[in-house]
Amino acid sequence: MCIRDRAAAVPREAFVEVGKRYINDLVAVHEKELSSETKAVQIMALKKLYEALGHFMTLADTKNLVDKILACFKNSNEQREALCHYKILEKEECEEEEANSETQMFIEIEEDYQKTLTYLLAEISKSHRDEFAPEVSSIFTTIVTPYLSGNPAYQRIAIFIIDDLIENLTVEKLGPDIYKQLAAVLIKYAVRPEHELRQAACYGIGALSKAGGETFGEIAVQCLTVLAAAAEVKMNVADKYGFSAARDNAISSIGKILKYQENTVPFAAIWPKWICYLPIGIDREEAKFAHEFVADTLIEKPEIAVGPDGSQLKEILRIFIEIHGKCLISREGEQKVSRALKELGKYSAIAAIMNNIYEKELSPESKNILSSILQS
Repeated sequence: MCIRDRAAAVPREAFVEVGKRYINDLVAVHEKELSSETKAVQIMALKKLYEALGHFMTLADTKNLVDKILACFKNSNEQREALCHYKILEKEECEEEEANSETQMFIEIEEDYQKTLTYLLAEISKSHRDEFAPEVSSIFTTIVTPYLSGNPAYQRIAIFIIDDLIENLTVEKLGPDIYKQLAAVLIKYAVRPEHELRQAACYGIGALSKAGGETFGEIAVQCLTVLAAAAEVKMNVADKYGFSAARDNAISSIGKILKYQENTVPFAAIWPKWICYLPIGIDREEAKFAHEFVADTLIEKPEIAVGPDGSQLKEILRIFIEIHGKCLISREGEQKVSRALKELGKYSAIAAIMNNIYEKELSPESKNILSSILQS
């Protein structure tokens, strides 16, 4: 997108004016567009424009935009309901699978369009926190509450919105009461059987820990309890990817609670149980966070990380060996892993334990990987 690429070379005021013209033109086209597939592309283009422009809207501008987005949700929802009704009639009147599948395709296009609307809302809540905060009540009443009463597709949209509100506005802008209201929804859905709902809710609980400050302490036990339950949900062989992504987010969010709320929860008691869940293998963003956090803890709190008797060191080495060369940790994270393991040599007792594990418990292949890590 040329407007974004040229941002650095254009005076801020002129850049915003050009961007606003693009936005107005795109909104006008979007309001006349009939294809939800095309409208989804337009919404993503708008999201990129708002991302490039940053903060520029007034309180009134933000309210006007949110009202338009809510109207888009309403119109899309009416279209989706009509399609669902037509699908039922099709099923009653004929046995043609092809016709029914085509209607289902249009329903899914409508759902994808609504998902792009959540991305746009998220961008506005991120770049215009102060102006967006007064609209939370309207969003909750218009979309979140009714969607939570709908089917899993609607519920997923509602939880996406909740996640973004928590992540972008935090308890500071939401206020403790709304923050805890949103938290209650995520805690409820974190153990749902539907993988996509569970994944979104577990991700949101991780955001709660980062965004909640001291208020999170009031819900910490509930959050840890449901995340542990979500991590233990039995695999559904029909959807291994969805199951694994949901499990990854549950595990990662336990790590986020340890990272962002270390003074609120019993870190030393939770840590050894948490590392047994690792490594994370499907959701790469969550994997990078979790595995780098292990390295950070090993550097900053070596005694807690390896345990009073060094018994947790084998688990940590297993994690680092398993993720090596699999793009499950950032380059910076890899360097931290190497540094962390090297620094363990400063502690004679820990170094002796690591040497014993290396000599007696690692396979030749694992030894080679560990040697490679230490040499990087």
